[in-house]
Amino acid sequence: MAGSNNGEQFLASEPEMDMTQFRHVEYDLKYADQSENQILDIIYPDEGEGPFPLIIVFHGGAFAMGHKRTHYISSMCQPVTQGYAVATVEYRLVQEALWPAQLIDGKAAIRYLRANAEKLNLDPERFAVWGNSAGGTVTQFLAVTGDKEGFDDLTVDLQASSKVQCAVKTIPPAQTAASALSAAICSYFPSVFTVSGACAVVF
Repeated sequence: MAGSNNGEQFLASEPEMDMTQFRHVEYDLKYADQSENQILDIIYPDEGEGPFPLIIVFHGGAFAMGHKRTHYISSMCQPVTQGYAVATVEYRLVQEALWPAQLIDGKAAIRYLRANAEKLNLDPERFAVWGNSAGGTVTQFLAVTGDKEGFDDLTVDLQASSKVQCAVKTIPPAQTAASALSAAICSYFPSVFTVSGACAVVF
């Protein structure tokens, strides 16, 4: 249903991961104002003083389902054990807003996190994005549209960049434009590697 809370709508079919495994979490930080689904969580490492490098995670679900605490992305939050902070992003689904709203939300989240990096104890020069399935499509486009006019939500701090230093996608939708983009990215960038269907680009 348009405008409904993604987490509440899909909780029954996609239970939350066990958030008690993380000692320090900032919940439901609002990165934009167009929708109640423009929120994110930040999970911090148990050790270290920061500022922490950040991995920004986008869940899958064909842009039609899923939420930022789904158990499907539990393994994608484990870099907190290696000294990284992890932000899990809620974004508008197609029932609420059609593409490129999902990309615009991703860029708005990055802008928010970078604009507030000092307050949030994050390293604004070390931002990575990681998405699976539909979330992988978002990360692919984030990798190649940093600070490109027409792709950013300019209601968020204009001085903050939406560029990322690393992008990882896993299980992208097959036989779509996203697959073609994936091939182009993986052939264009020299600092790229693929492992078990994953494509990573380091800028």
